[in-house]
Amino acid sequence: MMPLVGGLLLTSLKGGVLVLAVIMCLMLVLPCFHALSNPPPVNARPDNVNAKAYADPQSLADSKAYWLNLATNAWQYYQPNNGVNSATGLESNAVGSNQFTDWDLGTYVQAIVETEKLGILSADGAWGANARIDKVLTFLEQRPLINDPGQPDNGQPYAWYYADLPYRSVPGSAAQVAWDAGNLLVALKNVENYGPTASFKSRIDAIVYSRTNYEPEAQTASSLASSYGPDVYHYYLALGFGTFFDNYNGWTGFAPTNFTSEAKTILNNTVNSPSISMGLPTPYNGVTLPKADILCEPLLLAIFGFQQPDPALLSFSRQVYLVQEARYNATGKFTAFSEGGATGQYVYEWIVFSNGDTWEVRDTSYNVLSISPVVYLKVALSFMALYNTTYSQSLVGYLIPHIPPSSNGYSCGVDEMGTIIYDVEDKTNSMIISAARYAIENNVTLPASLPTPAPSQPSSSSPSNTGPVTTANSYSAPIPTIAPQQSNTPILAPSPGSSQTSSSEPSPTSTPSTSPATTENQTNPTASPSTSNTPLSSTKLGAPWQTNPVIILAIVVVVAIAVILPVIILRRNGSTRPH
Repeated sequence: MMPLVGGLLLTSLKGGVLVLAVIMCLMLVLPCFHALSNPPPVNARPDNVNAKAYADPQSLADSKAYWLNLATNAWQYYQPNNGVNSATGLESNAVGSNQFTDWDLGTYVQAIVETEKLGILSADGAWGANARIDKVLTFLEQRPLINDPGQPDNGQPYAWYYADLPYRSVPGSAAQVAWDAGNLLVALKNVENYGPTASFKSRIDAIVYSRTNYEPEAQTASSLASSYGPDVYHYYLALGFGTFFDNYNGWTGFAPTNFTSEAKTILNNTVNSPSISMGLPTPYNGVTLPKADILCEPLLLAIFGFQQPDPALLSFSRQVYLVQEARYNATGKFTAFSEGGATGQYVYEWIVFSNGDTWEVRDTSYNVLSISPVVYLKVALSFMALYNTTYSQSLVGYLIPHIPPSSNGYSCGVDEMGTIIYDVEDKTNSMIISAARYAIENNVTLPASLPTPAPSQPSSSSPSNTGPVTTANSYSAPIPTIAPQQSNTPILAPSPGSSQTSSSEPSPTSTPSTSPATTENQTNPTASPSTSNTPLSSTKLGAPWQTNPVIILAIVVVVAIAVILPVIILRRNGSTRPH
C-alpha cells in the first residue's frame, strides 16, 4: 500500500513539474508572437525629434567645439592651392579640377559667409572674407559672356569656366543653366544681407541687374509650377530667383513674376502629389512619399541658405529624412542619399523619381546606374544638425572614423559596400560648414561618445595630392548603436482635394550643369582616385524581426524547450510508474 501511495505522490509531483514547465514555456513564447503580430505602427511620429538617446550629453561648449572642428576641417578645401586658385581666388569644383560653374561659385561664396560667421575666417587680410568676395566679384564683372547680338542668349554666362588666368570659358560650354544661376543668386544675396562683411551691395546689384542677362533663365524659373511636374530642384531654383527678381519689371520678354510665390506653389504641388510606396519590406511597406523628383541636396540648401525657411519646407524635409531612417531600419543599410562623386562619376541619388521609381542612382543624363549608393557625409552631418536623432548621431558615428580629413577637406562618403569615396568636392565641404553653423546657432548638443573629428593636416603651399587619404585613423571611440526606430517612420499622405499629378516632361535643363569635353589637359573634375575595395563593417542599429538573428535564435530555443522538456519528463515518469 505504501509503495502505491508513494508512486502516486511522485507521479503527481512530476506531473506538476510538467504542467509548470509548459506554463513557463508558453509565458516565454506568447509575448514573442504577440510582438511579431503587432509591429510598431509605421505612421507613428516622434513627439520630439531632438530627443537624445545617449546618456552622456556633452556640454554646449564641447558641442560647439565639435562643430567648429568639423567646419575648420572642411574649410581646408578652400585654402589657396587646394580648392582655390591662388592667382584668381576662384574655386574649382573638386580637388584636381580647374573648372567650375556658377552653382559651384555659389557654394564657395556661401562657405565664405558661413566661416566668417563662425569666426574661422576673419574679415580682413589677404585671404580674409572681404578679399575673397572681392576676387569673386571681380571675376563676375570681367568674365566673358555669350556674345550673340540680337539673340536671347546674348550676355548670358557660359556653363563652365576655368579657375585660373586669363578669365575664360571652357571650350564647348553652352549657355548657363538656370539652376546654376539660382544657387549663385542665393549666396550673393547672403553677402548683401550679412552685416560684418564689407558692403558689396552696389557691385552685386550691378552684376545681377546690369551686366548679366538672366532673363532666359528667369523665364524658365517663372513657368516651372505650370509647365513641369513637382520637383524639389524647381523649388530651390524659384527661391533663388526670388532673392533678386521678385516682381522685377526690367524684363522685356515676360511680365514681372513673384518667384517666391512660384516656389511656394511648387512645394505645395510636390507635397500634395499622389503618394507612392517606398518599396520597403514589412513593417515599413506602408511608408510613402509624394510622386515627385525628390533629392536631399536642394532641400538642405534651401534650409541652410535662408534665415527663415518656409515651415512647409521644414516639415517636408523632415519627412524625407524619416523615410531614409525607415530604409535603414528595414534593411540595415545606412542611408543618406544626395548627389556627388561615386566610383569615378557624378551621380544623383533620387529618393523618388518623377516616374514613381524609388531609391535610384542616376547619372547626369538621368540614366539609371547599377552601383552601390553612397552614404554622403555632408547629408549625415546635416541630418544631425537639423534633427539630432539617435539615427543621425549613429550615422555620423559610423562615417567620421572612416573619412578622416586631409589637408584638402573631407571626402564624399562611403558607399553601401563599404568603399570609401575619396573624391574631395566643394559641395561636400561647403554643406558641412553650413550644417556646423546651423547647429551652433541652434545650440545642438551632442553625445560625448560621438567620435571626435581629428584636426586636418597642415595645408601645403603646393597643390595637394589627390590620391587616397593616408592619414592615420585616430578615432578610438566605438561606433554608437541604437535601438530600432520603427516608430519614427512617417506616412506622408497627400492633402485632401489635391489634383496635381507628376508630369512626364523632363526638366527644362540639366540639374545642375555637367562639364563639357575640353581640349585642354585638365583632370576630370568628377573622377575618383583609386579607392580601397575592402568593405567596412556596418553596425546594424536595429532590424526587423525577420532579419534579426537574436530574436530568431531566442524563438528557436524557447520552442525547442517547450517540445523537448515535456518528452524528457514523460519518459522519466514512465520508468518509475508504479505497477
